[in-house]
Amino acid sequence: GGGFYEAQGTFSVQDDSSTTALAEFLINDGSTTTVVYDLAAAARATDNTYVLSYDLVFFLRPQDSLFAQSSHTGVFVRGSLRQIADSNGNLVNPVGFTPQ
Repeated sequence: GGGFYEAQGTFSVQDDSSTTALAEFLINDGSTTTVVYDLAAAARATDNTYVLSYDLVFFLRPQDSLFAQSSHTGVFVRGSLRQIADSNGNLVNPVGFTPQ
């Protein structure tokens, strides 16, 4: 279902001399895919590694899908995703949370 989702983690991108390295988040609405956040490292003669921490909030409609992808083996997207509110903005507590 739709709602507000928090994604936390890191993008780790290692460039090389042959290709641009890319890590990205995308949203697909059932017909169109849109890049909503990315990290790119251009091809260089020397290998460099770039790490970017993220803490992002996305609003997704019921038909939306959020996904991450990477461009090659030197790119990693690591993290977690959890729903923090429903589509009306009502807080969604973590599993196991019982208020006092």
